[in-house]
Amino acid sequence: MSPINQVKNRSLRWLAVVGLACCIGIAGCGGSSGSGGSGGAAPAQASQANKPAAASSGQLSTIAIGTSSVGSDTYNMGTGFAKIISDKLGIPAKSVAFGGGDAVVHNMENGRTQMGIVSTSILLDAYQGQGSFQKKVPVRVLIMAKRAQPRQLVVRADAGIKTPADLEGKTVVGIRPAIADIQQFMNAIISAYHLDKSKIHIVSTTDTNEAINDLEQGSVQAAILPGDLRASFLTQMDQKIDVDWIGFPNDKLQAILKQMGPGFTVAEIPAGTYKNVKENLQTIGSNMTLSVLDSFPDDVAYNIVKTILNDPEEVKQFDFSGKDYLISDSLPQPPIPYKEGALKYYREKGLVKN
Repeated sequence: MSPINQVKNRSLRWLAVVGLACCIGIAGCGGSSGSGGSGGAAPAQASQANKPAAASSGQLSTIAIGTSSVGSDTYNMGTGFAKIISDKLGIPAKSVAFGGGDAVVHNMENGRTQMGIVSTSILLDAYQGQGSFQKKVPVRVLIMAKRAQPRQLVVRADAGIKTPADLEGKTVVGIRPAIADIQQFMNAIISAYHLDKSKIHIVSTTDTNEAINDLEQGSVQAAILPGDLRASFLTQMDQKIDVDWIGFPNDKLQAILKQMGPGFTVAEIPAGTYKNVKENLQTIGSNMTLSVLDSFPDDVAYNIVKTILNDPEEVKQFDFSGKDYLISDSLPQPPIPYKEGALKYYREKGLVKN
């Protein structure tokens, strides 16, 4: 199938998902597995359990935590956080997987979820009402990870791509409707390397698993992938096919970061992370957060932050990235505000002075 037909088919699939989700939203109900599944900005698996939970005296009847694709670090962390909330606070909680961070925030906004694991870059877009967000969304941070999660440019080893300058004439996964910054990163690479965009076949996927499948099948030669270091779907891909990770020299990286905006920073892929990564690689990245809307009850926010951060050994077991959520001697500073209930806990720990 030609790259153009791939784009057409994926566009039709995307429109079908959105159309089905809209029908479900109108009907006010829908089926859900409860464990989540990948999807777009308005996923079809929304159910009564994912609608806004009634808050009475600061209590919630249930909590759904939105995450990215099944197999991602955010899904693993969301599942772990849900277990802590259920087991130790007595609030039934679960993780629900969507296609990416933009979709996670949209689903908090429309009430299908109450919490989300989202990058600071996407939260900033929501907070400012830009990107995929047509109006400002009152998002707030509960916990911010200390290390930036990388956006990773992965190529088939047999594609003849040694640097981003070699992308012309290739088919690249560079668009995901549920994560607007994937396309933004693609465009920033094209600009920084002065590439002819018309000579690159840029295709869209709905989630990371689809992008990886395209790499495995050889229908694309490169893909921009979200996901933290050693995310399960990345390590499995690395074992199944011969792929290379592409880094960026400092001058190109700074040019790309200038276009990406303040939600992004330098991120590193250390040597040995994957079998063909022989030296430390630089790319762009954004810190992940456990976030809510400002309407989320402050007493519940306080109890969730306190319970999670007081159980570091369990948090570390959820995912490779678990340790990054553990706050000790200093409080990370996101580009949007912390939730007041979270700040109460951080003040008690001496991490906030006012």
